[in-house]
Amino acid sequence: MDYEIVPFEIEFIEDIIRFTDIQIGKSYFTPEDLEKLHEYSIVNGINCSYVALHQGEIVGVRLTYAPGTNWPVLFRQNDLHFSKIKIDPLKIGYFKSLFIGKEHRGKGFGGTLSKRSIESMLQLNAKGVLAHSWKESPSDSSRKYLLKLGFKPIAEHKLFWSHLDYKCIRCGNPPCQCTAIEMFLQLSDS
Repeated sequence: MDYEIVPFEIEFIEDIIRFTDIQIGKSYFTPEDLEKLHEYSIVNGINCSYVALHQGEIVGVRLTYAPGTNWPVLFRQNDLHFSKIKIDPLKIGYFKSLFIGKEHRGKGFGGTLSKRSIESMLQLNAKGVLAHSWKESPSDSSRKYLLKLGFKPIAEHKLFWSHLDYKCIRCGNPPCQCTAIEMFLQLSDS
């Protein structure tokens, strides 16, 4: 079908920005954001972030912080509830962002990209995955897809994205007024 799932490489940054500007709103990501994300995606040569391509064009991205990186330092103090998880944060990966192009939604790309990311994290001995779903996503699709993957809600964060300097496509506000549901997927008991 001319679809390909490939690891997120640095040369995709400009194309990812063009793609995400359409999907989530202009300037959600800067080149510096994606360079840092790329750095935190890879441990021991294993990349946990993926891109879906159709005829060479980006149609989806799953951007993930790999376990074993110190990604929690990138968050504000109250954005993460590790006390509810009781697993060493270095053994947890983080689903940063998932975007699928409108004309390619409902074809399983979100699940495929996320499962690829989980497979990579398991190679790094991850014990779990943390994510923040977008409560105001159309038809609550963000939370529903995470629940389908086995995630469980652990906390709610009002104004979660309000510190970002961009105009939200959903609420229309700069700063964004949307709410995040913090969710966790346990991958291993030990």
